[in-house]
Amino acid sequence: MELKLVYRFLRQVSDWVVDNYYSEVVVEGEENVPIHGPIIIASTHHNEMIDIAALAAKLPHRRHLAFWAKASMFKNPLGRAVMTSSGAIPVRRNPNNAASADAKVKDGACIALSTEEELAARASLFRETTLVLKNDGVVGIFPEGTSCTGWRVFQTMPGAAWAALEYTRAIQGEEGAQGVKIVPVAITYTDKSKYLSRIHIRYGEPIRLDDYVDELMAKGTDPNVASKSVASKVTAEIEARLVQITVNAPDWEAICATKTATQILWTDEDRIPLGKWVDFNQRFVASLDGSLSGGDLSVKDRLCKYNALLHYSGIEHRDLASLLPSPTSTSVLAPATVSMLTRLPLAVFQFTLFFPSLLFVLPGYFTGPLAKKVGANIALLFGALWRFQDAGHYAGAWASHKLGRIARTLGLTYLGATLLMRWHNLLVKGNYKNLKLLRTYWKILRFSTSRSVALDASQLESYMKPPHPVVNPFIKSKYLSDLPSHPPHPPATSSKKLLAYLFDARRDAEAALGRHLDESTGNGGLRRVKEKAGEKGSVPPVGVDARTPQDVQEAVRFAKRYNLRVVVHNTGHDFLGRSTGRGGFLIWTHWMKDIAFQENFVAETDRVGKGVQAITLGAGVQWVEAYKAVHAKGRIVVGGVSIGGTVGAAGGWILGGGHSALSPAYGFGVDNVLEFKLVTADAKYLTVNAHNNPSLFWALKGGGGGTFGIVTSVTYRTHPNVPLIASFATTNFSTPEIAQKVATEFIRVHPALSDYHWGGYSLFSNHSFQMFQIVPNVSQVEAQKTVQPFFDFLTDTAGNATLSGLMEFPTFLDWINFIFGLTPGSQVGFGQEVSSRLLAKDTALRKPEETAKLLLSLPRGVSLNSVAGGASSLIDPSSSAFHPSWRRAIAEITISESWGDSDSTVENIHAAQLRLQATTRVLDTVTTDSAAYYNEATLHEDDFRKSFWGPHYRRLKEIKHQVDPDSLFVVPRGVGSEDWDDQLNCRK
Repeated sequence: MELKLVYRFLRQVSDWVVDNYYSEVVVEGEENVPIHGPIIIASTHHNEMIDIAALAAKLPHRRHLAFWAKASMFKNPLGRAVMTSSGAIPVRRNPNNAASADAKVKDGACIALSTEEELAARASLFRETTLVLKNDGVVGIFPEGTSCTGWRVFQTMPGAAWAALEYTRAIQGEEGAQGVKIVPVAITYTDKSKYLSRIHIRYGEPIRLDDYVDELMAKGTDPNVASKSVASKVTAEIEARLVQITVNAPDWEAICATKTATQILWTDEDRIPLGKWVDFNQRFVASLDGSLSGGDLSVKDRLCKYNALLHYSGIEHRDLASLLPSPTSTSVLAPATVSMLTRLPLAVFQFTLFFPSLLFVLPGYFTGPLAKKVGANIALLFGALWRFQDAGHYAGAWASHKLGRIARTLGLTYLGATLLMRWHNLLVKGNYKNLKLLRTYWKILRFSTSRSVALDASQLESYMKPPHPVVNPFIKSKYLSDLPSHPPHPPATSSKKLLAYLFDARRDAEAALGRHLDESTGNGGLRRVKEKAGEKGSVPPVGVDARTPQDVQEAVRFAKRYNLRVVVHNTGHDFLGRSTGRGGFLIWTHWMKDIAFQENFVAETDRVGKGVQAITLGAGVQWVEAYKAVHAKGRIVVGGVSIGGTVGAAGGWILGGGHSALSPAYGFGVDNVLEFKLVTADAKYLTVNAHNNPSLFWALKGGGGGTFGIVTSVTYRTHPNVPLIASFATTNFSTPEIAQKVATEFIRVHPALSDYHWGGYSLFSNHSFQMFQIVPNVSQVEAQKTVQPFFDFLTDTAGNATLSGLMEFPTFLDWINFIFGLTPGSQVGFGQEVSSRLLAKDTALRKPEETAKLLLSLPRGVSLNSVAGGASSLIDPSSSAFHPSWRRAIAEITISESWGDSDSTVENIHAAQLRLQATTRVLDTVTTDSAAYYNEATLHEDDFRKSFWGPHYRRLKEIKHQVDPDSLFVVPRGVGSEDWDDQLNCRK
């Protein structure tokens, strides 16, 4: 793999540019960009070099992106070296354009390239593009041909289509060659040249060139004719996809009207989810056709008039609305002054904190006038260069080694610079808003204290229309045919001459917009976009704190009587949101804490069974409580683990199947449960076991919580409390090759370890490996025989930094306390979504190297939970509703995406979910039947019925209909949930 150091450097600069000049970048559709395989990115192009920076910085999986670049950029030796090293591919402009920068120059005059030269240039372009794609690469192309400011997709050039076709022809007959996909990309800016504005990047559904192979390679057809036909179709498909995911208006005025409507509806821009922002713009543009607001002017005209006056006054609506919440043209100074004075103390305080960092970055601000002359891209470049202060990280590390006074001084200097830069970035946004408010107030003050100067009708008219952007001469489009290449602009004028008209225009625009939203019943719910911002979360507003089974029965009767959606909540450990529900009726079982130990338990109605030592746990008992109770009796029970042991022992864990580090020795939770007691949808209190309600007993063993009834207690078989041996290993990898060797060996020996009843947990990535496992009731000598060969391999391969060994624990409780602790922590929740797949024993034996390579390719590493195989694989797969693939598995693979409180926006969470979904699909290539663990899974499974239950789902659905025909109990991705809408409030 080529290092592409220049590209990596430029991508880092792109990260700095995008992250420092823009306040937020939201990426959607990441699942449409695979981790591997040839791809052509076909993107919209509105902002010159910034589009390239945005794509390079935000391409999913950080894949290398080779852009088509203008050939003239390769003429200078230095430029050629930079472009070549970054992976750029030279492309010529239209050779028939005599003004082209790539045309030949002879005797001071430009001449067009010859046909032969043009054909050679195209052949070279497609040859280099095909080479990149064959090497599993990504090529970036802007089908519009050039950057422009406009109101729609104006043109789509066929270059991307031809590149895909040439690659497709080149790989015909090559065994194993992958077909190329064209991924349309929409880059949308809230205001591309405005500091601290935002970017929305949406990756659309890919176009598969495999779908066109038959037509392209049809026998008896002229290859040129076939290629032209397919290129035309693919180009049309690219344009259609781009139009679908971008905002396309009939004219410039519609875009201006939509922008103004957005500012009126959301006075705080940061409150608009960017995904909703694009969606709203699309629907609002569509709603403007023929819309009337009363009188002779349409709502579009009124919004455009207000937009134009804002532009020529140098004022933003959000600043005006902050100072003057009520639109008026009289007595504006007093309310504006009160508003400004109210904000002044906080603004002064913010500026005082900001001032030291402002002095530090002042040179960057002095470049502002120059940057405006040469374009916003230069301003961004200054921001990127200033970001080099982060070199303090490296200088600080250097200084920490005490290499001398100079090193320490430089390190402290750079660390100080980094701190000041981050200080600046933290406070700049609030101070920037305050500065704009102050500027707006100054204009209002000048207007209010100056003698009124009216403009006549002819003068005023030129300020009532938004200024058109300059038409790019390289774009040939029917949408631009009637526009002048350089639209006229009115002469500059003082804002105080326009403010009186601005206030009137604001009043008219807001009134017209309000009527438009009220009257537009068929516009896809424009008003709901705004109203949803005030809705509450998913915590049910009312519920019952149930302490006894009788409490649960009364709560179920109440919910059934008033047709309420029931939400059962125990400890709240749940990745799928089954213990929450917007507008639901909560039945809380957390305080049902009864614990009873039976020396000779026989299930109810079992007349011939032999008694066993068992423990019965109330619905609210947590594993830390259960483990202590059974330990006091000299026994152990198969259960779950978590920090502090706070997972419920009689709720979702067992109803979802229940895996454990003890499963290779004693089976899963469902293999150890003896009896349930529960309240059904008709409020009956039932005892359910293998002899009493056996079908329901089967369904409860892995069919999912909150679905068949409300469990009030569970009885488990217990086992002797024997000593156990724990193994541990940890190391860091110096190279990916070492990581591959260790991961391959670990997967290869895994079946033997599980057969010997080793169970536990491991984490590995390209950088590190950690493992901690246990095996009960064996001597240390016997345990060492099974695991020492792997430890020796780990040390020989990874080096002396490896730590590994065995420890003996007298009881399972001692090991739990050592690893996870028995004291619940203060954290009650965190932002994380997980997904899982099962690793089959057969896969580990046949394909250890391939499996290891795939797992190491995942960007955030994996957890390999050794919670299957051994004794659990000897049990009949049909004995419970637990997915039958568990009986062929030796481990569960889990992956996750996380977010913190500071970045828990809808956009960030959605982006994390898309990344997780894409990674899960990668796992499907080596794992068992796409099977997942229901308790550690994502809502976004492609087929949750197949992943969670497989062939057992049909029987589960039948049992669900028998015990809950009215579907009182419905949970996300639970049995029967496919019959309901996404909110689980209405049947489909």
